[in-house]
Amino acid sequence: MVVILALTILYRNLGFAPSIAALSATIFVMVSNTPLANMQERLHSKIMEAKDSRIKATSETLRSMRVLKLHSWESTFLKKLLKLRETERSWLKKYLYTCSAVAFLFWASPTLVSVVTFGVCIVLGTPLTSATVLSAIATFRILQEPINNLPELISVIAQTKVSLDRIQEFIKGKDQKKLFTVSL
Repeated sequence: MVVILALTILYRNLGFAPSIAALSATIFVMVSNTPLANMQERLHSKIMEAKDSRIKATSETLRSMRVLKLHSWESTFLKKLLKLRETERSWLKKYLYTCSAVAFLFWASPTLVSVVTFGVCIVLGTPLTSATVLSAIATFRILQEPINNLPELISVIAQTKVSLDRIQEFIKGKDQKKLFTVSL
């Protein structure tokens, strides 16, 4: 609703072509985020898998501590755990870089939208008075809020989807085990 209102204000102040340019720049920024959001989802899944492996190995090590100490295998298992931890850290690093790219894209988006809009105004020869420029800048400020909230929303949606998928796999796994034990 806010975006429609802002585009209407731009249309009234600057005309049809600059408002369409602002809309297309906004859509471009939002669409360019789609591959990044998909990458975030995949990386979050990998992080969770690595975390599961590390926690499982840690738990197994703690349960078998007496045997490990008896045979002096502490350093071997420590190396295994550190390797699992490093794998998890590398996935987390990639995930955070992707989050940074998304944040950069959306923090730069208001500037991109205003540059494209004013560029179209200059090319078309639309008169830019101080009133129209200040009104347009205020309107871009209105557009900035929904655009800047989008990366966080996409990140939360990706994390939620991964969590729901994991819960579904867990529930299906339990149901399959129950069916397997009942049939025996």
